[in-house]
Amino acid sequence: MGIDLGKTKYTVKIIHQNGKITDKEGKTTVAGGNQLYAQLRNSDRIGIEVCSLAMKMVRELHGMGFTDIAMMDAHRF
Repeated sequence: MGIDLGKTKYTVKIIHQNGKITDKEGKTTVAGGNQLYAQLRNSDRIGIEVCSLAMKMVRELHGMGFTDIAMMDAHRF
């Protein structure tokens, strides 16, 4: 799963086990983040764009037991 963070919304790309890719969008508010977290499973591999909001989200996800999280620099893609 890849999470692209914008100023007011996020986009999530999910790669399913069968190879299918789906998109989801949400708002970068506390409620929007909680909606995203509720859809995640602890077994998910998560890639997230490096930014200040991502640092906060990674701390929250670690606190919820998520361990497979990669911070990625968008300038390297």
